Amino acid sequence: MNSQFENDAQLINGPSVSPLKTALKYGLYMGLGIIIFSLIMYTMSVPLDSKLYYIQYGVYIAAIWFGIKYHRDIDLGGYMSYGRGLGCGTLIALVGGIIGAVYSFILFKYIDPDLVNQIFAVQEKSMLESGQSQEQVDQAINMSKKFMTPAMMGTIGVVVSLFSGFIVSLVLAFILKKEKAMFGVQ
Repeated sequence: MNSQFENDAQLINGPSVSPLKTALKYGLYMGLGIIIFSLIMYTMSVPLDSKLYYIQYGVYIAAIWFGIKYHRDIDLGGYMSYGRGLGCGTLIALVGGIIGAVYSFILFKYIDPDLVNQIFAVQEKSMLESGQSQEQVDQAINMSKKFMTPAMMGTIGVVVSLFSGFIVSLVLAFILKKEKAMFGVQ
């Protein structure tokens, strides 16, 4: 049974619903959207340096946007603090990053282990075109090879997704926040 204090706190602060359920749902949407897009690009043999890959960022940002908005409008009754939106968006990015990391691990370990060499070839071409010497390129590629194992790529993918999700959520939470007016004054 709720005390009067808990009832008053809920009236002032709004419902206290965890963002976890929404984060899992929209993180799943994010992860699956990026996986489906990646598989389409992979099966169509789109070059790894194609600008089409930027579409993934749209999927990423859209999942965070709609997840924060859903949490505000459905879970919290239309009101949400900046911090709550930031936390929800960051959780969405974490869940999506974990799903993406599992996919990356499977892709690079079992489906197409040679894909890493293709990435190195694109990286080498880009570095040479930017004016770096072959020695500098070889040194950079050799350094990169230490971090390009499937497990390491998955781990780095989660960290990058979490960090970039935090940055995106900083902006989107600011746009989507809707604080409840004090004392019923709008």
